[in-house]
Amino acid sequence: MPLRSQRSLHRPSAGDHQPPEPRVPSHHSQEFSQTRQRSLSLSRSDRERRPQTFEEPVPPLPHGFNTRPSIDETDHRVLKKSFESRLASTRTSTEVEQDRHRRPSVSHASVNPISEQTESATKQRVFIHSLQHFHSVGIGSSTSAGDLIAVCEKEGVLDGWAGIGSWMVWEISQDFGMERPVRDFEQLADVQASWLKDKTVNYFLLKKSTIAGLLSRSTIPSTAPTHSGYIEWESKRGKWSKRWLRLKENGLYISKRDNGRDETLLCSLSNFDAYYITRSQRSPKPFPFAVKSTDNLSFFENTADYMHNLSCSEKDGQVWIEKILTARSFVLHEERQVLFNPRIPSTQNGLGASLSRSGTRKTVGGRQQQPFLALPPSDVFQPGSLLSQPGP
Repeated sequence: MPLRSQRSLHRPSAGDHQPPEPRVPSHHSQEFSQTRQRSLSLSRSDRERRPQTFEEPVPPLPHGFNTRPSIDETDHRVLKKSFESRLASTRTSTEVEQDRHRRPSVSHASVNPISEQTESATKQRVFIHSLQHFHSVGIGSSTSAGDLIAVCEKEGVLDGWAGIGSWMVWEISQDFGMERPVRDFEQLADVQASWLKDKTVNYFLLKKSTIAGLLSRSTIPSTAPTHSGYIEWESKRGKWSKRWLRLKENGLYISKRDNGRDETLLCSLSNFDAYYITRSQRSPKPFPFAVKSTDNLSFFENTADYMHNLSCSEKDGQVWIEKILTARSFVLHEERQVLFNPRIPSTQNGLGASLSRSGTRKTVGGRQQQPFLALPPSDVFQPGSLLSQPGP
């Protein structure tokens, strides 16, 4: 009985029309079937290796245009342009206006913004006369105490308050229990730089004071003030000693006796100022006051050098406070001229307006200026010699 040819494992699709296989002899049927299976497996592997490409469907052309079997890119652009023009002609004016409003409008200001360089100022609370009243004021890096008072007066915050003296800004140092008046030319940012960052208890207070006239810019002395006397000095915490204190050469010097043999520098007024004590503490004399640094505590290796507590009688204490504050104003005037000189506007070349070039000097009457030194004669050889004779 002859062998029948094996069927292929590949299922033909419905659209494929394969011609009927020719009948082969029985002795060649097995060899023919093996050859066909091998060719089908090879064609299937080649089909899997080939990358499959998917072409995007071409959108149909609008109605009313005659399509051709083949069209190039130029004709396609022409047809597309004519289709858009025909579509735009069919739209009404109302639809065009609505589409125009839907589009986002780009202004020139958003494309090319003009940024003004302004000084960065932070809003801070400034208390007035007591902690019950405050006012928010912007304080920048160059805002002085006088600027703060001028802003508050302009806004009418300081009207109707009772008191004696003029308005002053006071630094309230709650972490140490003391306060001091801030001069009108001092910058508030420098005062805040000395505060401890982890203790946000310090603040500025506006109140009237009779000491405002002493610390004004017009009353700064032309020479450094001096003063001396016995005071009580807290050498250690709770230990007070009687010492001779002398104010001279922009510094405070302390010694055991008034002869000044063992005199040592207690502090320099370049970075120290006088403070009133507001927190009650034990002291041998009725009027305690302190001399504290205006720098941050982190600048000191020994924290005992950061602040010095003193005490004396009330009469002598008021004199000491005034002398130290006046000496501090003198030091600021001598060492920090930037606080007193107005800002010089710079020109385009970066030079100040005070710099100028002197004009060129011109000769009067066209005369040539005579030299200051007598020049030798042009003939350097002795008259009558062979070298002095002119050449042929």
